[in-house]
Amino acid sequence: MKTFQFIDFESYQELLQKIEQINQKLSSIQKSSMNESKWLTNSEVSELLNVTPRTMQNYRDKGTIPFSQVGKKIYYKASDIDKHLERHYIKALRERRA
Repeated sequence: MKTFQFIDFESYQELLQKIEQINQKLSSIQKSSMNESKWLTNSEVSELLNVTPRTMQNYRDKGTIPFSQVGKKIYYKASDIDKHLERHYIKALRERRA
């Protein structure tokens, strides 16, 4: 015969909070690992950055964004695109003054 044990409401709430924290941490790890291994095509990155394919060619020529080429197809790591955007991040004027 199975017996059941009950926990008080406060302990239950703490347990739920810890489960949510674990879930958020796992989700964050999963997203970052997906970004590191996800590859985007030249047209996807061009659309994402709202630049022309010619501008993407300039970025490749100047070494602005790392890329991989298989035949005539160009690929970029999503994590490299994130890094590029972070490097060009400009804080709001109020944040710069603080």
